[in-house]
Amino acid sequence: MADKIFGNRALLAKVERTYGTDPTPDATNDSMITSNLSITPYGGNTVQIANDQGFHGARKSFTTGAMVTVSFDINLAGSSAAGTVPVYEVLFKSCGLSDETIVASTSVTYAPVSNGETSITMYVNLDGVQHIVTGARGTFSLSMGRSAMPTISFTYTGIYNTPTDVALPTLVTTGWVDPVAINNDNTPTATLDSYDMIMDQFTMDFGSNVVYRNLVNQENVIISGREVTGSAHIGMPTVAAKSLYALVESHSGVTLGALTFSHGTTAANIVGITCPTTQVTSMSYDDSDGVAMCNLGFSMLPTSAGDDEIAYALT
Repeated sequence: MADKIFGNRALLAKVERTYGTDPTPDATNDSMITSNLSITPYGGNTVQIANDQGFHGARKSFTTGAMVTVSFDINLAGSSAAGTVPVYEVLFKSCGLSDETIVASTSVTYAPVSNGETSITMYVNLDGVQHIVTGARGTFSLSMGRSAMPTISFTYTGIYNTPTDVALPTLVTTGWVDPVAINNDNTPTATLDSYDMIMDQFTMDFGSNVVYRNLVNQENVIISGREVTGSAHIGMPTVAAKSLYALVESHSGVTLGALTFSHGTTAANIVGITCPTTQVTSMSYDDSDGVAMCNLGFSMLPTSAGDDEIAYALT
C-alpha cells in the first residue's frame, strides 16, 4: 500500500436543502481553494462505564455523540465580477451571515443573522480517503497584516459519517480571485471614528458560538450566539490628532465610533468592512521598528435594530 501524502487534500462544500442531508457536492461547482486544511475525523463527549472490578485497569469508553471539526483558511478577495456573489459564499452563510444584498454590476453585501443559519455538507478528502461532514455550521475570523496576504480562517463543526475510499477530486478554480497584499497602495481605507489609522495589523473574529447537540430524535449543530470582536495595531497619534483615550475610557460612559476598512482598488476585487457602532475595549503600547504603536481591542456592537454590527461588502 502506498503512503498517503498529507499535502494531497481537497475540500468541497455545498448548501443543504434539508438539514443534515448530503446534497452531493461536486468538484465542478463546489470546489473550495484552501490552505491549512485540517480535520479531526472523529470526536465528541465520551463516558466511561465505571463498573467495579477487583483489579486495576481502564474501563471502556463510549462516545455519546459523534462529531467532526474542520478548519482551513481561504484568501480574502473579491468575486469574479462586481455585483456577483463570490464562490465562497456558502462558507459565509453557514457561519451566520445573511442572504446577500445585491446591487447589479456594483456590489454584494452580507450582514449577520440571529436565526435560520444555512448548513452545508463538506467533503474533506485526504489523499483518497473521503470524510463526509453533514449539517456543518461554523465561525470565522479575518487577519490582515502589513506586507502579507489577507486571509479568512474558518472553523466548522459537523455530524460524523464513516469515511470511505474515494479518489482525490481535481478542484476547479473558476471564479476564485487572487488576493492582493495589505499595503499603502492596495488598502486605501482604515478609519476609526473618522480617524485615518496608520495600521500595521487588523483582525476580526465573527465569534459565533457553535454547538453540537445529540438528543433523542434530534442531532444537529446550532449557532446559539455571536459576539464580534477585533483588534488593530496602529501608529500612536497625538491627542490633538485623535484622542484614543476618549474612545477607550468607559468609567463614566461609553463612546462608540464607526470602524471602516477597504482593501483592493480594482473593481470585483474590493473588500469592504463596516462596523458602525464599535467600542474600543482595551489599549496598550508597544513598538514596531522602533516606532511607538497602540494595540487596540474592539467590540462591534449591534444597534437596537439588531444584526447590524458588521457589514461585509464586495465591490
